[in-house]
Amino acid sequence: DGESIDLKVNKLTSTKTHLPYEWYDLPFCRPAEVVYKGENLGEVMRGDRIQNSLYTIKMNVEVSCQLLCKQSYDAEQAALFATKIGEDYRVNWIVDNLPAATRVVEPALGSSPSRIITIYERGFPLGFRGAESIPGTSAGVNYVYNHHRIVLKYHTEPDAFEGARIVGFEVEPFSVQHEPAGAGGGLSTCSGARPVTHSAPPQPVSGPQTVYW
Repeated sequence: DGESIDLKVNKLTSTKTHLPYEWYDLPFCRPAEVVYKGENLGEVMRGDRIQNSLYTIKMNVEVSCQLLCKQSYDAEQAALFATKIGEDYRVNWIVDNLPAATRVVEPALGSSPSRIITIYERGFPLGFRGAESIPGTSAGVNYVYNHHRIVLKYHTEPDAFEGARIVGFEVEPFSVQHEPAGAGGGLSTCSGARPVTHSAPPQPVSGPQTVYW
């Protein structure tokens, strides 16, 4: 317990453009030194661009509402996010050589609430486009997923090996217009007692913005 686990970022991909981008081609939170992390020959042949990240994960240590960084974007930077969201770019993360997966969520309709379908997709969207059918959004405005709920599944077998082996890596993305808690730090929009939900006001990328990741 408590052993550090690396979360690595990979290229952004889109089935619309078929043109990949490195993770840090967009102004995400970035470490002081970006290091390429080649895992194996197959990843090199696929053109993967795996890099380190600021995310801190420790084995079997649950953390809520951990602030990664605060980024202030000008109109051009916000437009870059909006364009990539409009082009259906997906995020691809890696933990212990396992790609991130996300469960498909069926959006709420007028006659039925949203529900989680037990189908997994590789990676997860960078964001989504608002619509009249999505509560709390404006039609045609793009929103970025800036809050991520990370779930690691692991297996232990003391008679066969020491420690634990990670067997699953899930990410549930949220778009949240976070607010600071004040001089004490943290966020007023998220806490262990008040977890984030999909009903929170989402984070638009339509002009100069301050985004909490």
